[in-house]
Amino acid sequence: MRLSSLKKFGVALAACSALGAVLASIAVAGTSVTEPAAWVKTESGVPKTIVEEEVVCRRTVAEKEGNFVFRSKVLGQPLEITATGINCTGGKVRNTGTPSTSMALFEGQLEFTGVSVDSPVGCKIASTNKTNPLIGDLKMEENVNTKSFLEVSPASGTVITTFVLTNCAAAGNYQLKGFFDLEATTSTGTHAQNQLFAGNATTCEMSALLLGKEPATLTGEFEIELKSGSSWGAEHP
Repeated sequence: MRLSSLKKFGVALAACSALGAVLASIAVAGTSVTEPAAWVKTESGVPKTIVEEEVVCRRTVAEKEGNFVFRSKVLGQPLEITATGINCTGGKVRNTGTPSTSMALFEGQLEFTGVSVDSPVGCKIASTNKTNPLIGDLKMEENVNTKSFLEVSPASGTVITTFVLTNCAAAGNYQLKGFFDLEATTSTGTHAQNQLFAGNATTCEMSALLLGKEPATLTGEFEIELKSGSSWGAEHP
């Protein structure tokens, strides 16, 4: 399972370059990650390692710059799909392993809402897209111990989701495969009720997404909150 760690899921929606092949667990662009990692919450002022907690996901930015954007190509043409919202289905975070081998995981399905096709012009798509079950592995950056990344991939198989385009020459079913990394915008060791995660230029370089045979990227920003409402965050165990 490849993973790097959760940060803001989309600060600036600048175009990112993606890798067209699956990467090893060592990230590129000068970013290296290492285990172990842990999710920790604060209850009554006391830090506690999370065993398992249900979570909710939501988008935090109302402006257009906060949208989620998928970019790739279909039939040689640029493809751009935008989503304006996000939810988690069956979302949870949990820790597994021993303190020296601890793994902090995110599990669940991401449901993108307000989905539309910006390019190719004229293509239509369902307004909601739910991914297959996903698993995210939190990892700490080796050289900057305040940073962490979440690497998200299918819980089984290789397909993250399928985009169904209609009403245009590029109509068809397109499978998004591989994995993507998210950067935690909150510093490691800092607890907050809402933890922000981002796909951006850096995480696109760390990711390996393919739409069919074409490289793909994902940018945008969302937050994850424990259903219990407790403050929480990423920690070195």
